Parts: sequence; C-alpha cells; structure tokens
Amino acid sequence: TSIYSRRVLGATAIGEVAWSASVLSYFTLVINPGLDTIAQRDVAREPGRANEYTSKMLSLRILLAIVSFCLVGLFALLRLRGPQISLLLVLQGIGLLLVPLNLSWLLLARERMGAQVLANAVFLLLQLPALFLLVHGPADVVRYVLYPYPFLIAAACVVFWYAARHELVDWRQLRITLQGTWPLIREAVPLGLSQMAILLYFNSDAIFLGFMQGDTVVGFYSTAYRLWSYATFPFSTLSQTYFPSLARAGGSPEAQRRISSEYARLLLWFGLPISAVCWALGRYIVRLLYGNQFAESGPLF
Repeated sequence: TSIYSRRVLGATAIGEVAWSASVLSYFTLVINPGLDTIAQRDVAREPGRANEYTSKMLSLRILLAIVSFCLVGLFALLRLRGPQISLLLVLQGIGLLLVPLNLSWLLLARERMGAQVLANAVFLLLQLPALFLLVHGPADVVRYVLYPYPFLIAAACVVFWYAARHELVDWRQLRITLQGTWPLIREAVPLGLSQMAILLYFNSDAIFLGFMQGDTVVGFYSTAYRLWSYATFPFSTLSQTYFPSLARAGGSPEAQRRISSEYARLLLWFGLPISAVCWALGRYIVRLLYGNQFAESGPLF
C-alpha cells in the first residue's frame, strides 16, 4: 500500500498525512503511556489474571481514547497549518478511538502473537482492492485516510474471537470498571515519559519541517523514515518476542543473563547486515519503489 499510495498521491499529500500522524503520535501517549507493557508483563507472570487486566485495560483505554480524541479536536481548531491539515488531524484522530480494541498486549503476554500477525496480514491484503478503487490522485487524500478503518475494526474483531476461542480470556467475566487502574497508571508513567522522549527524538523533526519547509519536504523525509522503519521491523519483533520470557525470568538472574545474551546476539546478527544493505543500496531502493518523484528521499534514507 505504501508504494502505490506514494506513487499516486505524491510527496505533498503524503507530507500532509505524515505531518498529521506525527502530531497524533503524541496524543496516542494519552491512551497508552506504557499501560500495554505493564499489563503484558503482569499477565505473562500470572496468566490467571487475564480477565481482570483485560477489563481494566478496556475500561481505562476507552476513557483515555475519548479524552485524547477531544484534545485532537481542540488542537485542530487552532488551524496552525490551515484547514486541510486540521481536517486530516480529525479524520486520522478517529483511529485513536480504535486503540482500545487492540489486544496485542494480551497475545504477546500469552505468546500467541501469530494470530495478530496473521489477521493484520490478511486484512492488509484485503485493503489493496479498496485502495486501488478509491485512491487515484492527491485529491483523494481524505479517502486515503478513511478507507483503512473498516478493515482495522474487522481485524480487531477477529483477534477478539481468537482470544475467546482459545480461552486466553473469558468474555463473560469482563466488566467495565476503573477499580484498580491507578496502580497500572502509576507504574506506566515512567514508561510514558520514556516514550515521550523517544517521540521527541523521532517525530519532532517532521513537525518542525512542516512549519519551516512545507509538506513536500515532509513527504520526502517521511518516505525515507518509512523505509527505515521497515528495516528495523526485525528488531521490534525480537523485542516483543523476548519480553514475556524476560518477564517470567524476573526472579532468576541466571535465566535473565542467558535470555539477554541470546537476544543481544540476535540483534547483532540481524543489525549489521541490514545496516550495511541500507547504507549501500538505500537511494536505489527508494527510486525503485517510489519512482523519481521521491528521489530526494534517497540520500535521507
């Protein structure tokens, strides 16, 4: 989808969408200031508490998603970069309301992430006909923002069904409750501050570029950044895979050292070749995938 959308929308429209997404990443912190990590750790240690944590997470994140979306609406009213960007902010902000439906933290805790990956892959493929049908040029940027939502909801429903079918959680025992959520928030705050620092490092540049250089430059920059994110995908996958094992090994220093050493070796084995290929072939890969209109993204990658 990334290849087709960039070729038909062009750098300016892609820059508008990327700038809005960079801003929205900060509002996502309101919904998940590290809550997923804390819940994943605790359920990995005590699988019997899955129903309790799922109830807490759904209730708390629904409330936070509503608050976050309202904040996005207020921010959009400022029209800091014009009506088009404000519209895209609100439309992309709808995705914040879908964040509570994401049960990836539960699947990771129970080491069943294959179901999430499969559901995402299937519905990503199903999106392709809709993308080809609805998006043909820069004027279709609003359609480009909206068309994935039905597929995201369907994928979340499939994951919900899978979790119930395999008894990862009993939906009959789920309750809407905020009782006991304060300890979750308290533990998550340091992680949220860490994520804020990461966002400032990785996302603030696109935001500043939007104000200083315009959407076309943001489009070039975000395209290079997107390719970089694809290159780092194996590392995030390894991190998510090893986290439950590290959580369960919390009381055994020897097990922690063994798992950490294995994880570090895999990072090196993946990291060095990927870095070398990206450095040597990056600009050619950009031209091949996105065409000459994104040639300026090559040196950035």
